[in-house]
Amino acid sequence: MTDGPPAPPFLPSEADLSRCVHCGLCLQSCPTYRVLRLEPDSPRGRIHIIRSLVEGRIGPTPVALEHLELCLQCRNCEAVCPSGVPFGRIMESARAMVTKRRSAPLSWRVRQALLRLFLARSPLADAAIAAASPIAPLAHRLAGRLPPPLRLLAASTPRPEARPYRRHGVLARPPRPSRRVGLLLGCVMPALFPAVHRATVRLLALAGCEVVSPAGQACCGALFAHSGDMDMALALARRNIDAFLAVGVDAVVVNAAGCGALMKEYAHLLAHDPAYAAKARLFSSLVRDVTEFLDEANLPPPTRPLPLRVTYQDPCHLAHAQRVREAPRRLLRRVPHLALIEMEHPDRCCGSAGVYSLSHPGLAHVLLSERMQQAASTDAQVIATANPGCMLQLQAGVRLWRMPVRVAHVVELLAQAYEG
Repeated sequence: MTDGPPAPPFLPSEADLSRCVHCGLCLQSCPTYRVLRLEPDSPRGRIHIIRSLVEGRIGPTPVALEHLELCLQCRNCEAVCPSGVPFGRIMESARAMVTKRRSAPLSWRVRQALLRLFLARSPLADAAIAAASPIAPLAHRLAGRLPPPLRLLAASTPRPEARPYRRHGVLARPPRPSRRVGLLLGCVMPALFPAVHRATVRLLALAGCEVVSPAGQACCGALFAHSGDMDMALALARRNIDAFLAVGVDAVVVNAAGCGALMKEYAHLLAHDPAYAAKARLFSSLVRDVTEFLDEANLPPPTRPLPLRVTYQDPCHLAHAQRVREAPRRLLRRVPHLALIEMEHPDRCCGSAGVYSLSHPGLAHVLLSERMQQAASTDAQVIATANPGCMLQLQAGVRLWRMPVRVAHVVELLAQAYEG
């Protein structure tokens, strides 16, 4: 960004703010409003606060910023808004504005510093997860005995089952590949769920794709954008754009819904950067969620039966931000003998929301409880989803509610149907 007056994405635009007509159709889709029943904790209430901050009618008081802080940025409001209010980028710009004006509270600054320390440097993320892994079994056993805010933290302690997947270069090259695709590794997926990357590469190869992992790629920047650290988000976006465009791919495939949502919006984030605006538009046009890509790919029919009852949890940033709803379901329905059973309100937030379950474990616990009750009503053996944060949160829910259920990424189930 060049020096000068703040502009998007460091300032909510008047064009975006003025789209909201305060009709209230978003209220019952907002998780915080449904729980707290407070107007300032609804999308239209938060837009009113943000406009007041932009116009200088109120200052960044702790009360005003707490209402912004409580937003999960699930973007469910966008999915039901008849006026097309881009709430996600309004909230990101508002938090960036507060940060840029050096008005961010201490809790925001601490979170931004921790994110820079761990997620911007993947080896540190791997080391932190590996350090927590030995205490995970004890934390999981004690979780149910702790007060509600601490239960979720204990039950969410990660316990990876394999070494981190951080391979670079060519990951798969089938005979006579039809397409060349790049795979985003991300910051937490390789450490927490390496099996998802292995399944993704295998399925892409079955679809006739050469799969490459550029060595220069980095964290997608989503958690930085959500937390108000837009400078770091833009730096990571530029790094990814350079890395993937340099290797000449036909598509950039992402198996983490939150990552894919932001990467599809790099074009907006960098629209005011003359050096990257055109490259960002090209890059964003190449980004595909893995379920979206595989649904359109030339995959052979799976032949191995999986006699499982499966229910699907829509990741917020896949259903609401990317508007990808049917592709994961169509992939699951391809699996022989797999029964897909829909839960009630499958697109409601599970409470993960990046690091929300760490910063607001009490409210996250309430939302997770609702989700687990709805999943249990389906009598499913597997809860499928398509985002690492959702997977971690749902696994914590399975432990807390002692459910005989497995949590899996859609591509893990699909890959199983090709084994043997």
